[in-house]
Amino acid sequence: MNQKLINKPINKPINKPINKPINKPIITSEDLEQLGIPPTQAKRIVHDAKKRAVSAGFTFYNGKQNFAPFKFICEIIGIGEVA
Repeated sequence: MNQKLINKPINKPINKPINKPINKPIITSEDLEQLGIPPTQAKRIVHDAKKRAVSAGFTFYNGKQNFAPFKFICEIIGIGEVA
């Protein structure tokens, strides 16, 4: 067997609680990455939050920008609003 495949680390979902407070009304994927969320998952969370914002009537978020309202991010990752 190929030795590189055997020693390759496996990325597991993060189950640790988020302890850092977020005091911003708009969150980017980079903000989520600083909390310890993997980059791809952070981008997916922002993408889904933007979809929720647009369906709630905030058409401003219907674009290619890399940010979403904190309220919708909280709904997706399951934490209460801090600010």
